[in-house]
Amino acid sequence: MASTLSAQNQTDGLIAVARTHIAAHQFDQAETVLNNALETAGYMMDSVHVYIWRAILGHMRGSDSLAHGNFRAALQLYP
Repeated sequence: MASTLSAQNQTDGLIAVARTHIAAHQFDQAETVLNNALETAGYMMDSVHVYIWRAILGHMRGSDSLAHGNFRAALQLYP
């Protein structure tokens, strides 16, 4: 159970770091961190949260197609 909690905390921590990068308009760094978070997500809902933040990042970058694709991925995992 400890390893499961650790994976969840790791994903939450990576999302927090990515949010800081997004707020600072450091979009490339945010993308790298979110990609790492998606690769290490221990739960389906962790993946959903990462996809939502990737959608927000896509929107911040001015790419509606990236935002749409990531929101769609989140909804496919958890409608």
